[in-house]
Amino acid sequence: MNQVADSDADLLGHMASQRDDPVRARDAWSELYSRHRRYLFVVARRAYGSFLGEEGTTDLVVDVFHRAFEWAGRQESPDSVRARFEAEDDDATRRQVLGWLGVIAERLFKDRFREGARSASRFDEYLEDFLRCEASNEDGSATENSDAGQMRGALATLDQLDQDVLRLSLPWYDVATRSFAVPRGEGAKLAALIGLSPDAFRQRRHRALRRIEQQLQGTEAVDLELGQ
Repeated sequence: MNQVADSDADLLGHMASQRDDPVRARDAWSELYSRHRRYLFVVARRAYGSFLGEEGTTDLVVDVFHRAFEWAGRQESPDSVRARFEAEDDDATRRQVLGWLGVIAERLFKDRFREGARSASRFDEYLEDFLRCEASNEDGSATENSDAGQMRGALATLDQLDQDVLRLSLPWYDVATRSFAVPRGEGAKLAALIGLSPDAFRQRRHRALRRIEQQLQGTEAVDLELGQ
């Protein structure tokens, strides 16, 4: 069947046939994803990009479509799903489906933000202790506590370039705002020190922080807002 010609309501109906026709359901999901992922990414980046960053926004969009597939698989029948989203024409149906996907994105973001708020305070404690210890080490007066030691161990799991990115950035980490308050122009200088562009520097810092958080928390990482 040519699912490219199907309406969005038809695709969701096909997705609801997962038990009887899993191949058709998966193909319909792929078509829906292909149609709307770029639009949803633009909308999600505008709404949540400052919190999630580029990579986090991409992950959110992928999760939205997976949630939609899971939801369709729980429904009673393909016909009931199709009837829920069908409107007077394909454009109206598309708007209705996009609105529904947007609601899923908002709920996922709120869930992650709440979980982030619970885990961020503990992560900040690791950072504060580590930064305090790093500063004290300059005059040889530091006695490293367990949090600082765990942070140092987590850093050691990164490759050397990512370690350098974080070590250069951490002095500007603001625990109160959970962001990097790097002075204007300073970010480019830091990046140049290790041969990266400012964008590559920020992206590496973002990914490295996620990996560090996963090491320390043992849970899904919190995406910290990136500064300059």
